[in-house]
Amino acid sequence: VPFSDHFELLLFTGASDHVYVKLHDTSGRAVWEATDAVDPGTYVRLRVGDEALARLVAGSYLLSASTGSAEFTRPLMKIEP
Repeated sequence: VPFSDHFELLLFTGASDHVYVKLHDTSGRAVWEATDAVDPGTYVRLRVGDEALARLVAGSYLLSASTGSAEFTRPLMKIEP
């Protein structure tokens, strides 16, 4: 999934009241992370983005998102705006 300064996540929160989001570079190093408060037991659409995310260099990243009881990873591609 390509992004330049933000991306969106749609996920089910389960019993958790927080969502943890991390980006790792191709060497496995965590280069960005955030935590958002959410309502437990709901589907949420999160718009993820800030200045630090926009400043990342173009390239491949691995997104990890966790609600405490569930986690998923997806590849992302940072592109220049």
